[in-house]
Amino acid sequence: MESLTKSTVFRVSDLPNGITAQQLESVINDKLREQEKANINFTVNLVPSPYIDGQSQVALVDFKSGTPQFLSALTKDPLGDWQIEIDETEVITFDRHFHGFTQLYSPERPVSADIIAITGLDGHAYGSWKGKGNLGRMWLRHFLSQDLPHCRTMIYGYDSRLTSHGINTIMDYGREFLEEIKQVRNTPECLVKIARTFASDHPTITSLLGSTHGILLFAIPHRGLVVDDIRKMLAEDENHPRHTLLQQINMKSDLLTGQLVDFKNLIRDRKIVSFYETKQTRQLEFNTETQSWGRTGKFATTVEMDSAMLQLPDHLEDKIPLHEDHSSIVKFDSKSAQGYRSAIRNLKQFEQEAPLIISSRFMQLRLAATPSSTVPFKRDKMFVGREDILERVESIICGMSAISQHNRAALVGIGGIGKSQIAIEYSHRCREHSPETWVFWVHGGNAARFEAGYKKIAERVKLIGWEKPNTNILELVSDWLSDEANGRWIMIIDNADDAGVFLHLPNKNRDADENRHKHTTRYVSDFLPQTSNGSILITSRNRDAAYSLLGNYSDIISVTPMGQGDALSLLQKLAKYGIDDVIALELLEELDYIPLAIGQAAAYIGQRSPRVTVSTYLDEFRRSETSRARLLEIDSGDDRRDGRASNSIISTWQISFEHIRQTNPRAARLLSLMSLFDRQGIPVSLLKNYYQRQFDNDKNPESKNPLKRRRSDSNPLSQRNQRNQRSVSNPRPDSECRRESDKIETEFEDDIHILRSYSLVADMTETTFEMHRLVQFSTKKWLEVNNRLEELKEAYIKIIDDASPSMSYDIETQKLCQKLFPHMVLILTYRPINDNCLEQWASVLSKTAWHALAIRDYSMGEKIAKQAIEAYEKLGLQNLTTLRPMFDLARAYHAQEKWKEGLELITKMELYTELLGKGHPARISTFNMVARFYMNQNQLDKAEELLMEAFGEMPTEFGREHPLSLDIRTSLAWIYCRKDQLEKAENMHLQVLETRRRVLGKGSLLTASSMQDLGFVYVKQERWNEAEKLYMESLEINRRVFGPDDRGLVENMESLGYVLNKQEQWTKAEMLHRRVLEIRERELGSEHTLTLKTMDHLQVAYMGQKKYKMAEELVKKIFEIQKKTLGPEDEKTLFTMLHLSSILWSQKCRDEALELLVPCVTMSIDTLGGSHPHTLARISVLNTVDQG
Repeated sequence: MESLTKSTVFRVSDLPNGITAQQLESVINDKLREQEKANINFTVNLVPSPYIDGQSQVALVDFKSGTPQFLSALTKDPLGDWQIEIDETEVITFDRHFHGFTQLYSPERPVSADIIAITGLDGHAYGSWKGKGNLGRMWLRHFLSQDLPHCRTMIYGYDSRLTSHGINTIMDYGREFLEEIKQVRNTPECLVKIARTFASDHPTITSLLGSTHGILLFAIPHRGLVVDDIRKMLAEDENHPRHTLLQQINMKSDLLTGQLVDFKNLIRDRKIVSFYETKQTRQLEFNTETQSWGRTGKFATTVEMDSAMLQLPDHLEDKIPLHEDHSSIVKFDSKSAQGYRSAIRNLKQFEQEAPLIISSRFMQLRLAATPSSTVPFKRDKMFVGREDILERVESIICGMSAISQHNRAALVGIGGIGKSQIAIEYSHRCREHSPETWVFWVHGGNAARFEAGYKKIAERVKLIGWEKPNTNILELVSDWLSDEANGRWIMIIDNADDAGVFLHLPNKNRDADENRHKHTTRYVSDFLPQTSNGSILITSRNRDAAYSLLGNYSDIISVTPMGQGDALSLLQKLAKYGIDDVIALELLEELDYIPLAIGQAAAYIGQRSPRVTVSTYLDEFRRSETSRARLLEIDSGDDRRDGRASNSIISTWQISFEHIRQTNPRAARLLSLMSLFDRQGIPVSLLKNYYQRQFDNDKNPESKNPLKRRRSDSNPLSQRNQRNQRSVSNPRPDSECRRESDKIETEFEDDIHILRSYSLVADMTETTFEMHRLVQFSTKKWLEVNNRLEELKEAYIKIIDDASPSMSYDIETQKLCQKLFPHMVLILTYRPINDNCLEQWASVLSKTAWHALAIRDYSMGEKIAKQAIEAYEKLGLQNLTTLRPMFDLARAYHAQEKWKEGLELITKMELYTELLGKGHPARISTFNMVARFYMNQNQLDKAEELLMEAFGEMPTEFGREHPLSLDIRTSLAWIYCRKDQLEKAENMHLQVLETRRRVLGKGSLLTASSMQDLGFVYVKQERWNEAEKLYMESLEINRRVFGPDDRGLVENMESLGYVLNKQEQWTKAEMLHRRVLEIRERELGSEHTLTLKTMDHLQVAYMGQKKYKMAEELVKKIFEIQKKTLGPEDEKTLFTMLHLSSILWSQKCRDEALELLVPCVTMSIDTLGGSHPHTLARISVLNTVDQG
């Protein structure tokens, strides 16, 4: 053996294939200076590369008596590399850091074992194992090559310096090691490791764990170490990235504590030898003279004995003290060193034992079942989207921490929302990405199906005795799952909707429980292990049931309807033929983007295509509730779902409804009632009112009889007032009221919690709930089937009637009506069979019609008022009660210019008012309405005469501030305006406005209406600034009540936009007109006359800004609509035609302008004659363009 002196060792990589040691020596000699060649001796040792790919060998070069100049840069930068060229194409690389794996010598054949040595943090992959003596022997290389010549010994290096600016954490170091070891060339032999390594589920790493027989741990700080001195080195830099790592390895580190538990489980049948230090180590201290850190500080024990040991029993862990400090515990200068003698003794023992033990271990693995899946469903080729949910499941199940642990997640949502499909997709992805992981599928619908799922697991993993009749299958499988040696598993528990199933006693326990103490009972849930090698994914309709299995809400994932894009992709995949995306999106909206409903529709269309298309299905779906129910009840079969599950969305949800009805009838009744509301914005207050009514009924059984109103009573609020008076006359103690209130509140919150847990309702705001469209529809069908719908309709009518306010224009009343309006409108479809409730139904309709008119929805107001009148007349009520909706119907006719229908109705109303006598408010109101009809038919004198007669009949006690007086004067002012008596009109409107401001306040809707009336007069007088001010003020009032989109703002905004046009405030005008056009197109359609009027105002704003192209496109649209609706020769069409030609002419499009002007003039001559002023004007324009 050659003589050794203290040397510096470099690793040389990227060696050309076939290079010899002599050739490499020659290359190095060429780089030495002449003086260096005489003073520096070096040796070259070629060793095999441990890596699978790339070079076959590396070199270890020992330089004695100094480092050559050409490698001096690596002394300054020990983490760097230095490359030299050996010819034009070949480059070799020198380094001192030894990062990655380095084999230290060539073992003799056959190789008996692999030994991997890993240094700790702040150590050096090669230097940490060198002795401190004058020869500086590296015992892993120089001693083991002689004492264990048949072992392949490797070191592993990484950037472990604690003073570097690396941001690596312990997890990062572990991942780096795993990535490197995957690339190490396999040997059929077992593995012996020195220090600590990690394992994961990668096949290579699984093989590594199986091949590991023994581990020598030299002062490994399992519970942390003293890092105070290292912290001092970093103290000047508070943001130094190594502070995070120091926190992880500090004494009593939570991270290390958690990892220690996992590590013990991982190596429980391996040979463990733990060495611990018995000498203290000097701490690092800064030397101000040399400006460097050195171990010159106080003595301290770096790794305490308790931290250096796993604390396993002595027969599992050999605990050896070494009389060395922490920095010297692995530096052996000779084979006689105490530490080396202990190490080599154990390593030789490992080498002898390992072959038989490792081969036996792998034989057992070969005999055991190969990890597979019991999921009974193939991968769904039609699966789309849900990536966000799948990523969330993955993050929970696989865990985000370095500590391996048992994780559980739950997918919760209504039936048919796609929970099981997501779980199936996740199961196949698991098997695809991690084939060594078991995936088990267990149905959680009942105890029998759960046990059947466990039997399937027992069969698949080949458990001995699973098929025997008396075997406790749950216990047998649970024990197997709890054994971490059986590998990683994921269990999917599908349809775990009933928490009671998991509090159920298994069959084998049930009889024995009669004589067993309660605390020894094991429920189904007790057989779901919580070991770190397994995780569980649950699907459930019931959030509470999911919580009972998870123990927390944070890992419950809400599965909601699909996004529009994913839903469209799903329908496109399921459809046999191409589909129109626009029609498809309409259908998807009707189906609430719910996957089961989409699949159901696609199956129906596919089975009946080409006779049935998406378009015809949508038409049929919208035709009626009966046809919708028929389509949603069809079960077309779906092999992607459990064979016992219905593929009808209605049947699927009715399972949930029935379960709730059986377990909590009160919650089922609440769900039933909520299904009758508009699905968005269901008020909490109205639901609680219902609970109060139910409580009162329970206390007073007689009150359960249908409420019979006194038909002679014309005030719809009087009955409520009487009830209030009765309650005031019999006051109850405050404590009793509070108890009742608390009881009602508790019951309501308990019931709504159940419905929210089943995802049947959801919070919309703090004061409202919302439901899916199809959930509501299915609930109503369920009520219909169970003959409960009529009863709930009557309850709903009473709730809405009690909640809807009397007809008033004050802001608070209007805001309340605005909130209740969607629910009030639905009353129209809930006509009761029982006449006892018909009057209440008509009462709600009357109030609804009135509010519809207040928000300018005249068509809706007409429709509802007609139904209210019909109901009152059916009940034989021919009095003021009936006159109220008649008056509203007349207003609706007037607003829609239905003069004929209006006059017929007024004739009928006059018969009612004759019975009332002169001076009755209803008679005066009727006169006012009749006068308005006359006015709009241009019978202005007749209208004025009638209004003056009304004034004459008005009782003197009413005075000038009475609402009727103000209404009459408003109508008179409009007549004066129509007669161009603008000063009289202005004065009268101004009087009304000032009175309403004083009496009703500046914020009243009637005050705002008067502002608009006066503003119109100012427009006629071209007093634009004054008109603008009034329109702006009235708009602000309306906005406070109606919000930005309501019809109640449209007329106001359009009037303001018109005035802004006149003032050439084009930008502001454009913004208003565009907003009005958006609302009118949505509400009325593009062809409505009011919509066309708005388009015309908007094009004026465009023209004012010289946006000719935009004006041209809009006027072309008006022109095409007028040609279609009015005809090409109508005067309005011709006017638009002329205007469009002018716009084209202004853009120098002469030929296009002439193409319009010539037929325009021709048609004008044909319809008006050649001498008509309009014709002459058009001829003049034609001549101008033609000559230009």
